[in-house]
Amino acid sequence: MKKIGIIGSGTMGSGIAQKTAQEGLSVVMMDIKPEFVEKGLNSIRETLREAVERRIIKPEKLEEIMGRIRGTTDLSEIRDCDLVIEAVFEDMAVKKELFERLDRICGPGTIIASNTSSFSVDDMSKAFNHPERFLGLHFFYHPAKNRLVEVIPGSKTSKQTIEMSRLYAQLTGKTDILVKDSAGFAVNRIFVPWVNEASRILEEGIANIATIEKAGRESLGLGMGPFELMNITLVKTAFHAASGLADKLGAFFAPSNRLKEQAQSGKPWPLEGEVDEAKLQTVAERLLAVAFFTASSLVQEGVSDPVDTDLGAKVGLRWPTGPFEKMNSIGIDKAYDMVEKLLKRWPKVRMPKNLAIIRQLGEEFRKAERDPETRIIIIETAGKSFVAGADIKFFVDCIKEKRLDDNYAFTAAGQKVLNRIDDSKKLVVAKMDGLALGGGLELALAADVIAATPKAVMGFPETGIGIYPGLGGTQRTSRFIGKELAKYLIFTARIISAQEALDIGLVDYIFPHEQIDEMIISSAKEGSLVPNKGKDTDKLPPEWQKIKALFADKNIDAWLSSKYLNSSDPLEAKTARIIAEKAPIALRLANQIIDVGYKKSLKAGMKGELAHLHQIFSTKDALTGLSNVGKKVLFEGK
Repeated sequence: MKKIGIIGSGTMGSGIAQKTAQEGLSVVMMDIKPEFVEKGLNSIRETLREAVERRIIKPEKLEEIMGRIRGTTDLSEIRDCDLVIEAVFEDMAVKKELFERLDRICGPGTIIASNTSSFSVDDMSKAFNHPERFLGLHFFYHPAKNRLVEVIPGSKTSKQTIEMSRLYAQLTGKTDILVKDSAGFAVNRIFVPWVNEASRILEEGIANIATIEKAGRESLGLGMGPFELMNITLVKTAFHAASGLADKLGAFFAPSNRLKEQAQSGKPWPLEGEVDEAKLQTVAERLLAVAFFTASSLVQEGVSDPVDTDLGAKVGLRWPTGPFEKMNSIGIDKAYDMVEKLLKRWPKVRMPKNLAIIRQLGEEFRKAERDPETRIIIIETAGKSFVAGADIKFFVDCIKEKRLDDNYAFTAAGQKVLNRIDDSKKLVVAKMDGLALGGGLELALAADVIAATPKAVMGFPETGIGIYPGLGGTQRTSRFIGKELAKYLIFTARIISAQEALDIGLVDYIFPHEQIDEMIISSAKEGSLVPNKGKDTDKLPPEWQKIKALFADKNIDAWLSSKYLNSSDPLEAKTARIIAEKAPIALRLANQIIDVGYKKSLKAGMKGELAHLHQIFSTKDALTGLSNVGKKVLFEGK
């Protein structure tokens, strides 16, 4: 990826060209008239000049970037580009005519991408004789500033084309998500119905614009509400986008009459008015329900996974919290009820099965246990992680709003679910592929067997964010690998690989990623899939033998009081520095809970985790740590 062609020098084309050149790639920006090209170049220069004035870049950098962009009206000048991105207006006939010309001009190594926001990638690829080198790259406004790009393969797009396109995204500092070729793709499938629903609420007389604006902002933590966002992106754009979704997905997505009228007027929405505080919750829940419904539908249809769906909303729409994170924070039961209430107005629209399954997980697990034909229950998750932990924002909100009882109730309910899994008479297998942190690892440890792929990584990050593991992490871990290694992992928050976890007895098996399903089933049928956790901890690798000795009971006080900081032994000194950065109260409570619980039954030990929840969430360390996840913080031990 060295030379990129951009066809179209309007807002999107020039923005893509600017960002591409900023990151060091050469750009040929083509348009049909010299004045169009000149306008695009001037737009880029003006945007960069503003960056100079704001001291984001230096003056010489501006000229360096502009020097990488060549404007032209000659389409043949893009023949030797590695990637050509079409960014002309949304007219299928115009696009197809362009792709036919590119088919004749470009060489066999050139990838052709469309920046369409509404047309099917497969439909457009019919105008190009090499669909294996064709895909969608959907950029978001403003493409020089918004980091998101949706990578949309067609049914015949090659794996190499996808990989090279994602490489381009990475080289230009973009966050890319992989999306199935579907109406609205991922992000617009959430955003457009959300703003359309705001216009429906207005049309039905439920609330005025000012009230809907405030409800939209506060429910998702946004800087602007749905009507102000439509004003910025153009009301007619929202209308046409909703019409396009309705054509392919049905009446639920159709624009309201009120939105149609406003689009035809050519005027922005008037934002003034008095806010009716009594209606805020009703409006907020209805808007959230639309986001929850559309996001869940995306996952059910295989358009995108939960991780990419949340990432798309957070990066592309700049939502502080993705729809699935939001569902977790308010509770799946409540989210389900909100969507169910919304869909009562649409009797032909069905509840997404995945949202229903989440709510019914406990019941379904019990059904599997009671089914005489079921021999094995496998726990797996969609997305790139097994489970990356609990919803941090929920904890923070509970602390700030002095709702510590909600934190307790959440943890107690989680323990109940994990204990049910642990107590099952059926063989329960956690299929771990990807990240398993905190509660995710605790969920896996409740299963009889953990079967991981080589990509799996896991750990307990809690002491680094001011708290301790509360879903059995202090208890099951110590019973599987001993108190010494359990304390080491929890004190240091070290993230370990699948192989390291296997070495110390924390997981049972490692299976190749592409064969894990087959190997779990075949091993279960053969009766060879049995728990191995903790069985070989007397045969630890040398490093782990040393760690186990260092974390014997007699040494714990020294670790907690930082006495190893000046040790001449590199491992001791490094470990001491890591522990010194963790929350002191969380460390002491974790140590106490492990020691006391180790002498009791598992369930009695887990009650010890619950017993100290109010204490740990009342600390300043907990609020500081949870509010600054991913950042280095200084804990005060208060």
